[in-house]
Amino acid sequence: MARLPRTTVNFRVFVLLAGLLAAMGCDASGLWARLPTPAPTPAAVYPMATLPVSDFAGLFQSVGPAPIGTPLLLGNVEVTATDFIRPADHIVKRADGYPTLDSGEQFAVVEVTVACRTPSGESCSVTELNFSMSGASGTTYYPVFTMFLTGLRGLFEGGQIPGGETWSGGLVFVLDGDETDLVLAYGQAPGMVGGQATFSLGD
Repeated sequence: MARLPRTTVNFRVFVLLAGLLAAMGCDASGLWARLPTPAPTPAAVYPMATLPVSDFAGLFQSVGPAPIGTPLLLGNVEVTATDFIRPADHIVKRADGYPTLDSGEQFAVVEVTVACRTPSGESCSVTELNFSMSGASGTTYYPVFTMFLTGLRGLFEGGQIPGGETWSGGLVFVLDGDETDLVLAYGQAPGMVGGQATFSLGD
């Protein structure tokens, strides 16, 4: 059998392709109808939740300073500093175990009450990590963990406070004996920038 010239073969392929494209062009609507519909994007299915600007602003609003005995409400948590004892070495050293003081240091105790103002069935998470103290020197002091004060009763351990309940107890601090103008601070998020409720404790 005689072999066709290469140019003839290429021409026949061209004619076949042209016919196929022409046929597709005549009924393009049927072709497009058979194509799968693209799935909606995640943003369309799950739109991003938006919060009012006021909600974000509330995270950074602070209240106080208030004197001892005056309650302050921050979010759903109402905090009151009810007493301040300094020095409190005679109280803390009743514990079976307590931190060793360096020269010039002393113990101080702040009594607090914490009320969860959420509806029944909800709770507020508050521990000693939510509290701190500062003075004229600019130093920030944090409470001694209750685990290091074994046997000492009446401490504020905190946790998940059920809505409508009020928990009370003492926070133990180790302070420089020369510190003045002390202020207790309660923050909604431990160790993070945000709103605070502050209480003037004096010297």
